[in-house]
Amino acid sequence: MGMVRWVSLAGVIATGAVLAMGAFAAAEKPSTVTAGQEDPMLDGGFIPKALSASDPTPIALHVSSRIMTADGGPPPPLRELVIETDKAGAINLEGLPTCGPLVQNGRDIRKDCKSAVIGAGRARFLIAFPEAPVVVAEGKLTIFNGLVGPRSATLYALADLGGPDPGSVIAKVEITKIDAGRYGTKAVVSIPKVAGESGSISSFEATIFKKFVYKGQTKSVLTLTCRDGKVLARSHRVFEDGVESDAQLVRPCTRRDTGSRVRVRSGARRAMR
Repeated sequence: MGMVRWVSLAGVIATGAVLAMGAFAAAEKPSTVTAGQEDPMLDGGFIPKALSASDPTPIALHVSSRIMTADGGPPPPLRELVIETDKAGAINLEGLPTCGPLVQNGRDIRKDCKSAVIGAGRARFLIAFPEAPVVVAEGKLTIFNGLVGPRSATLYALADLGGPDPGSVIAKVEITKIDAGRYGTKAVVSIPKVAGESGSISSFEATIFKKFVYKGQTKSVLTLTCRDGKVLARSHRVFEDGVESDAQLVRPCTRRDTGSRVRVRSGARRAMR
């Protein structure tokens, strides 16, 4: 049996990267926490805001993050991103096609695994080779459903590297269930080395939204309830130089009558194309 309702939004947030939708940008303000020189910023939001208190409501999720240094130079490489999220959210992957990192075998993963895509966006990297100007490499980010188990799941985030030396980077996301008070899911993103050890991710943003049919029923990858007027998430980052930083998000939601129906805005669908 696949991993169903227990998994909260952490898995999807953690994989995240790309273009913010205007509906989120206008309503959400980022939470910022500084650790050492790093000034990490985590932002996110979801639509619709009106949710049932008990029946899971399909949503579209947006998440973004950027990492800055005091002098404006390239940040140290980010090696691990850990995100824990509210028990009110769930990611539903049972019945959704899966896909491993086939790009490593020289195949077109976006074409071969189109049915397993659950999110899309962009990622930006800074590459600083010795005695050379900093190179900006920015490209498309695609998030795929990987392995699914009864109490765990794996997602893959594939980012293209533009610039003079194009390539790709694959980040693996391991999702597990936890019981930490308000938080019910832990997602650990392992970020590989970029351009040897000369590259570092500076920002990413992603939109996650997908509906699919399983056993004759329409399912949504993401659902959310509004239990007490807010939804929580928190993150922890580990950098190559040993610096660690934390950030937290609190987002409002509105409880609606159970009998009313809510449609996700078409902008979420357009962001996935």
